[in-house]
Amino acid sequence: MKKSIVILTLAAAFTVSSATGCKVIPIGTESEYTGANSFDASEGSDSLWADQLVPEINEKAVDLTDLLNQSGGDLFSDTASAMAAKVPTDSSAAASKSIVYAVKGTGTVMEVVSKAVSEEASSKGYLLIKPDGYDGEDVIKIAVGPVNMDTSLRDAVDFMDINNYNGQKVTTNEWAQVASNINGMVQDYVIANVDLASAQDKTVEFTGAFSVSSTKKDELFITPVALEFK
Repeated sequence: MKKSIVILTLAAAFTVSSATGCKVIPIGTESEYTGANSFDASEGSDSLWADQLVPEINEKAVDLTDLLNQSGGDLFSDTASAMAAKVPTDSSAAASKSIVYAVKGTGTVMEVVSKAVSEEASSKGYLLIKPDGYDGEDVIKIAVGPVNMDTSLRDAVDFMDINNYNGQKVTTNEWAQVASNINGMVQDYVIANVDLASAQDKTVEFTGAFSVSSTKKDELFITPVALEFK
């Protein structure tokens, strides 16, 4: 009679059967036995932020008012594209006309949507700003979270690529985790160090990144690497 093997998945551990007996392997230590390493998007976060991401955004950042005025508000124009941090060249991205900009500037805070101001505010908090020297109709927001699904900071830099992230090709889900981890660093290194509750009507200096595409063009949504209120 053939023997039946039943594999049970437990919440705390799993059991590996062998000819000599059983071994209980705690969850989280599987790679020690299988040789497979789980993806960790937060690995090396501190050095990534301070030594790579922020310096590259600062180097690429163009003045937001100059960008808007020189392009006439058309961020898909050749004039604007020449000032972009990255214009994707792969066929799928090019088809959507996705363009990523790194920008810096000053402006006035016209509205603060944040739980620091009201518990009833959306978790997708933002500052509505009016850039100095710009009188156009573009809606310009700076993300303050805590929820932010934007991928602009990840997509604006050259040292990160889905096909070569820390020496490996990552899955679409892992690539999304990279963006989420970066947005978490924004909360830790930028938003946690400013007083949003008193930001209304103040002057704000900012540096960050935003993206536009054929399906994302109604507003500029900047994810910051630096914020200062005056």
